[in-house]
Amino acid sequence: TAGDFNGDGFADAVFTSQDAAGGLARSYVFNGSTSGPGASGQAADADAIFEGSNTSDSLLSFIVGENTGDAFDDLAIVQTDGSFPVSLLIVPGSADGPGSGVTKASDAAALCYESEFAGDGLGGTNILDYNGDGRLDLGISAFFYPSGTGQGRIYFYYDQAGSGIARESLAEADFTLSGDSTGECFGSFSAR
Repeated sequence: TAGDFNGDGFADAVFTSQDAAGGLARSYVFNGSTSGPGASGQAADADAIFEGSNTSDSLLSFIVGENTGDAFDDLAIVQTDGSFPVSLLIVPGSADGPGSGVTKASDAAALCYESEFAGDGLGGTNILDYNGDGRLDLGISAFFYPSGTGQGRIYFYYDQAGSGIARESLAEADFTLSGDSTGECFGSFSAR
């Protein structure tokens, strides 16, 4: 995954390891430069490293575009509890990037979305202008909603007058779309 977390005009890269130091999953952010991201060739030299909270956690990281109203690309980290994705964490970019050193992903997040029901499977996101106001909005899919039955639901959040999404509860979504039947897994695939 690549984006520009620090606004320097170079693409930054994100990679994930599911069993890194101490058995914790990690997401590694490498800032781009004229010599490319990760010029040292070592994961330990990443500009920022985000860890899961427990050894049973898995992480999946991707760029979600500008989401917090600060004009920098943001990092999304999906954290599982070992079976289903339960948290979508939005880590904001900045002039220095999304962080430095090793940090728990949950501690670095500016926004944290928790699934409504156990087994909902939070995951895919889209950043598009859904309401035509010229600002990017957020769509979050829960493809196993409700409770692992696989009907699926997408939660949509509008940018609040250019200040970002600024809401973390799925109940605060501006609107939702749900699948029609059990096992459909509506929202499991999306296009940008």
